[in-house]
Amino acid sequence: MSAIENAFFSPLGKEYCTFFYALTVVAFLFLLVGVVTAVFAVVKGKLNIFAAAMALVGPFVLYFNNRLLYSIC
Repeated sequence: MSAIENAFFSPLGKEYCTFFYALTVVAFLFLLVGVVTAVFAVVKGKLNIFAAAMALVGPFVLYFNNRLLYSIC
């Protein structure tokens, strides 16, 4: 059982820091596109501010999570 735990739950090596950095950049781009799209939708009246803010929660959490994982490296 310990071998299974070590295989799936052991810490990752330093070589994965680049992977987390790339995920952080991609997540930031998603967040940026979401913010721009939400601003345009609110200005055009297609979306209210609350709905725009709720639509940005997911991309923000994705970005923050990846940034946190990269910072831990």
